[in-house]
Amino acid sequence: MDLKNELPIGWVGINGLQSKDRSAWLKMIAIFPEHWGKGYGSSTIKKIKDILKEMGYKKVFLWTDECNIRAQLCYKANNFKVISKKKDTVGSIGIIKDRLLMESCL
Repeated sequence: MDLKNELPIGWVGINGLQSKDRSAWLKMIAIFPEHWGKGYGSSTIKKIKDILKEMGYKKVFLWTDECNIRAQLCYKANNFKVISKKKDTVGSIGIIKDRLLMESCL
């Protein structure tokens, strides 16, 4: 495939790749809105989980906003479960949001 003319449709960030407990953190997965509902989020999560499992990781965690129902549905469809809730200050201007901690075993 010639990728010279391909444009990105989002981005992913993963933390914890040097953790001793073999747990990684999905820091961010963002798909541009014009690509929502096409399975890109799920396929990206599946690929990340496959790679992490091959690398010997046992679990992957993520935080999401409680109001982000669309993302939660995607995470739940990919075997993430809510394990904790908290109010948290996010962003540079200190917005307080209800947050969910989610976990998936690999």
